[in-house]
Amino acid sequence: MRVRRDEVVVGNMKTSTLDVVENLNAKNIGDMIRFRQWVPGLEIEIVVTAELRQISAVREQVTLAYGLGAERAITLPFGSPILLNPDDSYGDVETLPQVEAR
Repeated sequence: MRVRRDEVVVGNMKTSTLDVVENLNAKNIGDMIRFRQWVPGLEIEIVVTAELRQISAVREQVTLAYGLGAERAITLPFGSPILLNPDDSYGDVETLPQVEAR
């Protein structure tokens, strides 16, 4: 799945940006991120909202470390959608596509 960069705007104020993981860079460290992930073993969907702590990319996949002290990490293929600086209301969750971790 490909997601193009798209900004969500309310009035004159930008609230969040939908992007793909391969567009993240050092300027995004410290930004809040949000993504939806299906957990097959548990058969549940989780919504993760956390501070981006570290980014690394190898062979068309990106590993994101997030949360306090970079305690969690996820590896995603290029093209995976990620929401930057999401709204606190979680109103964007229903339209946010799921990611498939590797």
